Amino acid sequence: MKSKNGFTIVELLVSLSLTLVVIIVLFEIIVVLKDLFQVSSLKTELLNKKSILVENIYSDINSRSVSRIEQCGDYCLDFTMNDASTKRLQIDKENLIISYGDYTIKLNNTYSIGSIYFSNDMTNYISTEKNNGIFNVRIPIYSKVTNDENLGINIVATYNTSGMAIGSLYIADLNENECLDGIFCKDKLYAVGNQVKLGNYNWHIVKDEESSVTLLLDGNEIPNRSHTITGMTSYKWSTSYINKYLNDTFYKSLLSSEIDETEILTKNKGVCDDESGKGGNPGVLNTEQKTCKSDYVYSNVRLMSLSEFEEIKKYLQDNNIDSSFLYSDEVGKWALINADSKENKIMLVNSDGSTGLETYSALLNVRPIVVIMKK
Repeated sequence: MKSKNGFTIVELLVSLSLTLVVIIVLFEIIVVLKDLFQVSSLKTELLNKKSILVENIYSDINSRSVSRIEQCGDYCLDFTMNDASTKRLQIDKENLIISYGDYTIKLNNTYSIGSIYFSNDMTNYISTEKNNGIFNVRIPIYSKVTNDENLGINIVATYNTSGMAIGSLYIADLNENECLDGIFCKDKLYAVGNQVKLGNYNWHIVKDEESSVTLLLDGNEIPNRSHTITGMTSYKWSTSYINKYLNDTFYKSLLSSEIDETEILTKNKGVCDDESGKGGNPGVLNTEQKTCKSDYVYSNVRLMSLSEFEEIKKYLQDNNIDSSFLYSDEVGKWALINADSKENKIMLVNSDGSTGLETYSALLNVRPIVVIMKK
């Protein structure tokens, strides 16, 4: 019988189909590898560039070459060196350029720059030996090639306020919730001294830290109030009239759609009730204690302590920030939580910024503070 050589049509079609499938799979693998290489290449290039810029900034701050940082525009910071020379951190969002000194990063059109933030938090206003300030710059950088992953610059540098000063920083960009100018928004970063409105009252930012913002009520925003409840034999914060008013009627007036009750977290473990206070009406405000077991710690709205007032006042003056909101003829005398427990006297801030004890004989101006948690 004569044998037949070659392939049948069916065999040829099957082999061609298998070859086509292999080619398609290989092509898809090549495309995926190409995309991965492109993404990896873009990320590596940007990471290398931003690491140089960030390292330059860290080097200047950590070597204590920087004497002052000031904002020079919406997206601009001037770093003044000890030799009086200046390096500028400049972000041009429209042209996708970020520069520090003579080093520049030019992003291509696949990138976009998000909302920029500058902040300056204080951990201890009066330290002269250790780093007690935290300087933060965030410049989000996104790319569609990397599925909008944030590849941006995030600088968190500690510094000593006795050797380096940072001027008032403000935020030019709105955040995701579109915080309005002049209206307090917990997600926004503030400079100490800024004035904001919360609960239809005017407040000043006295601390802006990584996780919270502390606000002090402006003078004469609420009527002067008595501090003691009639019939009380001794004054304690937990049983005082001013505590009841501030943490009930006044507190409820602060709550709004922007501020949730769980976000107001005022706590101060450095001040507590002093049960040695005697005299009933007028009574005495409480002294600061090392150990605290007091309802004062759990108050949502409280008065400022003497040490707190002094550190904020010093910080404002050391950084050339207007401190007139703390004391003025318009504000008049206002009460602190501290007093002398052995004398029937209240600790007051006078209109010239001095503090002192005074016999409680009239209604006192009250300027409470609240601490609001950030996201």
